[in-house]
Amino acid sequence: MRCPLALVGLALVATLTAAPVQGAAYVTVGRPQTTNMAGGKRFVQTVTLANEIASYTLTYDITQDPEKPDEVSSGQWAWTVGYISLGMTDPSKANWYYQGFFNWHFDDESLYNRPAKLRVIRQSGGDGMIEYLWDTPTVTASIRFAMVGGSDKLLMFGSYQPKQPVTRSYLEFSCYPAFFPEPRERSVTTALGTRLPGEVVRLDPAQERWILYEDTTEGRPGAGSAGMLIGTPSAFSSIEAPVGTYGITTTLELAPDQREFALALYDFPTLPDYRVTREYFRKRARRCLIAPRRHGGPILSRCPSRGHGSCRASRSRPCSSVRAGRLGRPWSLLAGCL
Repeated sequence: MRCPLALVGLALVATLTAAPVQGAAYVTVGRPQTTNMAGGKRFVQTVTLANEIASYTLTYDITQDPEKPDEVSSGQWAWTVGYISLGMTDPSKANWYYQGFFNWHFDDESLYNRPAKLRVIRQSGGDGMIEYLWDTPTVTASIRFAMVGGSDKLLMFGSYQPKQPVTRSYLEFSCYPAFFPEPRERSVTTALGTRLPGEVVRLDPAQERWILYEDTTEGRPGAGSAGMLIGTPSAFSSIEAPVGTYGITTTLELAPDQREFALALYDFPTLPDYRVTREYFRKRARRCLIAPRRHGGPILSRCPSRGHGSCRASRSRPCSSVRAGRLGRPWSLLAGCL
């Protein structure tokens, strides 16, 4: 009989830690918490990626029936509406939803009810990286999360290999900007302006490479805005986000010939003023261009720098590149330049 995901794929029962160092990133894997339940065994495990500036904690919370080793469920509400029960539980529970903030679909199949295996690719150093791997009847899919020293973004790299023809592949992300209670005044801002509830953001990749999910209620409590940066715009045929009055769902459609993507996620609750965050994104986003390539996986620009975030790309001196699928040091627009 096969053991539950976490008990096999997450054979990282010992807590991995690394002391924070200036300019370094590190990964901390928490000890798995298991509980016997009527429907099987509940498994909960945290992973924190951090550096001297910011930290992000992901929590995987599943229940697995030993009679169905290739399936999982969860008591989390997000799982019941079709999200992988891998939530961002820190730095805030709002923004990228703490119960589960994304799912990846392949025609009629998706990853939310399939077990994932976790491995640590790099525990510490100039960058820290982990990978969740799903092996389903339809695809083998990988999601890697990484942080680099000096950046406040969580990098996210995805790739998949089909086991049978896949006509449509798309991702959904769930965000609850800043906080949950009413009153709420949601908005979404990109480089082309701010949209309000009832409007639909349809990203123009030539001009819009970042999205901010905001609440503009004056005097409100809660965290700052959430953000997403598009590292490989050519990987997507469309990116849409209808602006809601509570949660906001963003759908990213992969182009038919694409199997890989790169994004970065942002959540910085100690910067609560949405106007400050808008200006921060506008200024930093102008510093560099990502140069995606089609051979061997997503390519992210790496620009010569004099320090963290000092990126000076130009036509006369283009950025060098690193392959996202084999990042030795994932310096990129998503990290070093933003």
